[in-house]
Amino acid sequence: MYPLLADQVINDYGVKSGKCLDIGAGPGLWGIELAKKTRLEVVAMDLSPKMCEIANKMAREHGVAKRVKAQHADVHEIPFADNYFDLIISKGSLIFWDQPVEAFKEIYRVLKPKGVTFIGIGDGRLWPKDIKGIYKKIKFNIRVPLRNRFSPAWQKYHFDRGYWENVMQKAGIDNYRIINHFMWLVIRKS
Repeated sequence: MYPLLADQVINDYGVKSGKCLDIGAGPGLWGIELAKKTRLEVVAMDLSPKMCEIANKMAREHGVAKRVKAQHADVHEIPFADNYFDLIISKGSLIFWDQPVEAFKEIYRVLKPKGVTFIGIGDGRLWPKDIKGIYKKIKFNIRVPLRNRFSPAWQKYHFDRGYWENVMQKAGIDNYRIINHFMWLVIRKS
């Protein structure tokens, strides 16, 4: 899935160099794929120190360790300067954010002018049509325990477009679009 998501982001948004932040990166696979296909420098940020270790190991194994570095941090307090990243990506971490408004304020703060975010939970545009059938055939082996609950926002509002529009408004973000009833959220900074 990550090579296809990397292709989608490159094709749709054209960001091929600069700095990229992958929020909730886990083992860093999406950022690694972007690094392999572009000149981006990627920060694979995760709340789990163990996942950061795995992401650094995976970057070495894929030959991109010079441009992919893991960072232990929380989306609610991103430890980078204002206007730092050209591209911000995240797949699946949103469901764990306790305070989405604060998280999106931080994301917008560290996004450069003319930068783009691609954050969501769903399938990519380039994925096979039978992705659910493919998932059923895959055996997942998760060795690092995930948090034992999803965020309150996710439990109550995960596919409520109006809720996410309200989150964007409260975060002060007006240049965004929601794709497929909030399967993906794209934010651009003027």
